[in-house]
Amino acid sequence: MSRSPLTDPLEMALGWAWALGTAAGFAMVGLLVHAEYPDTQMPLTSPPLSADDISLADGAG
Repeated sequence: MSRSPLTDPLEMALGWAWALGTAAGFAMVGLLVHAEYPDTQMPLTSPPLSADDISLADGAG
């Protein structure tokens, strides 16, 4: 009669810690990549201003 070997509780805890740490690491890398390259790209420069965009200093306009 053969019995299945019992796993060491410390080995199981370390295995779970490794698996959760790996998953958390992948999630962090994903968040960092998403922060660096968002879905909507912002323009690198602001659009050129026209005469309508410039307000007069005295408030007339």
